[in-house]
Amino acid sequence: MLEFNCRLGDPETQAILARVEFDLAEVLADAAAGKLKAGGKLKWKAGASACVVMASGGYPGKFEIGKEIRGLAEKRHA
Repeated sequence: MLEFNCRLGDPETQAILARVEFDLAEVLADAAAGKLKAGGKLKWKAGASACVVMASGGYPGKFEIGKEIRGLAEKRHA
């Protein structure tokens, strides 16, 4: 299964926006006005980006609250 979210508040979007090298507001305004041209202003930083999300059980529906997060200070080796 492949999921792609693109709401500006989603963590997944944060990884994408880190590579933007254009004025996003200008491009969105052009798209809304029907003036967006393929490849015109869309320049991206080289490299890759990733997003890691830690979510409570049940997310994104009715999720558990008040859960303690432990182990952040421990070093882990893969």
